[in-house]
Amino acid sequence: MDLLDKPRFSAMDIAALARTDSVTVHTWTTRGLANPYEAGLETRRGRGLARSYTLRDALRFFLMARLHEQYRLPLPQGIRICAAVFKPGIFTPTNAAFQLLEFATKDSIGTKWFKDLGSAAAQLARQPLSTIVNVANIWAEVSGRAEQILQTKT
Repeated sequence: MDLLDKPRFSAMDIAALARTDSVTVHTWTTRGLANPYEAGLETRRGRGLARSYTLRDALRFFLMARLHEQYRLPLPQGIRICAAVFKPGIFTPTNAAFQLLEFATKDSIGTKWFKDLGSAAAQLARQPLSTIVNVANIWAEVSGRAEQILQTKT
């Protein structure tokens, strides 16, 4: 199993990684930002399935928290953006760079990856309005903090 997709974090861990609170994590989980049950974890006594989140989930929560904080982006649209930016098979730690959100409508999202800021800036100069996501920076911050959390658990 890919280290990005191995469930290892609690809701409190995710809140710390995303710099938000556990109520927000719970709310956004309930509304579909992450599926902490897909790993087929054990059943908790009297409370259903235990929730366990992945590093990819932490990246999504971090980005969603920034989108909500800075742009007041509605959750359904934010979920699509977060899924597009950190999509399995597309995002890997080695290709983390800059992603330009060319358009985001109710039904679709257009994105374009750039390997460096210079090429992203050249594209931005040709467009009247766009949002750029510094995926490399998000990866560095979240993965570094995740490593600290995992070290304290061992």
